[in-house]
Amino acid sequence: MPENTPVDFSPSFEGSTFEYMVEAFTGSFGPFDAWRTGREQAISWKTGFWTDGTLSLVSGQYSYEWSVKAAPETAEWLSVILVRSGAIDLALGRTVIEGTAGRLLLVNNREADRFS
Repeated sequence: MPENTPVDFSPSFEGSTFEYMVEAFTGSFGPFDAWRTGREQAISWKTGFWTDGTLSLVSGQYSYEWSVKAAPETAEWLSVILVRSGAIDLALGRTVIEGTAGRLLLVNNREADRFS
């Protein structure tokens, strides 16, 4: 994990396997498709999130690249994502939104936008 992690970040979940990360998110958000991208490497991740079933607030750190998309059975959701380090690319149809540290992303599984 990056050493510049603020000490006030208390993750809801953390681990060292991709499968457990997907399981943690699926338990709160419902089904979605996710896969690792990039080179194979040891992984570690931390995420803090809150959801009420419609709105989600997400903050996380991931030491590897991965992709996600809504599955046909995924209910519509709205997420507010704060990238703490690294970057996240969200592809929704033909639109790709990149989030980097310090940017706030507002995403639902239909469209996305970012705020600096």
